[in-house]
Amino acid sequence: MSIKYHQGFSMIEILVALVILAIGLLGMATLMINSLQTNQSAAMRSTATLAAYDLVERMRSNADEQVLETTIYSTGGVQGVEYLATGAPDNCNEKSAADLAVCDRQIWAKALNDVLPDAMAIVKFEGTVTTGGLTENRLWCIGIFWKDTGGQDVSDKDDKACGETATSTDKKPWAFYEVKVLL
Repeated sequence: MSIKYHQGFSMIEILVALVILAIGLLGMATLMINSLQTNQSAAMRSTATLAAYDLVERMRSNADEQVLETTIYSTGGVQGVEYLATGAPDNCNEKSAADLAVCDRQIWAKALNDVLPDAMAIVKFEGTVTTGGLTENRLWCIGIFWKDTGGQDVSDKDDKACGETATSTDKKPWAFYEVKVLL
């Protein structure tokens, strides 16, 4: 009797190889999805940073209004940008510093709403700071909140910007960016 040798793979070996390949592909897909979500979160944080510094420059250019104790720039708490952007004028050729401040805040809020999902903001005067005994600067805090769909969950962390917390009824985590500047 002669012994026959079979060449090739058995069906079980092929199925095991397919299972291992499928697990590897699922792992790669998960890594790609996490990478895309993290990149989206980083892009939103960069957008919030640019928006905050845009408002800082608007305030810096309107020094007559931002030096007032009860300035129009201040929001008085976390506000939805829909509230901040109501009644925006058609043009910003206003004559007074207060009118320009209203226009700046409204245009800024509309732009913020266009680029960040469910954005909220706070602009808060935190006091004066004397540097070198000669100059008195005003300390401002600008906080921007938005719904972060791609980043890490910040709901159980200290999610306060300028001492305020954004609240919502849904379970999406809030992300925020805070900047403090001397003007």
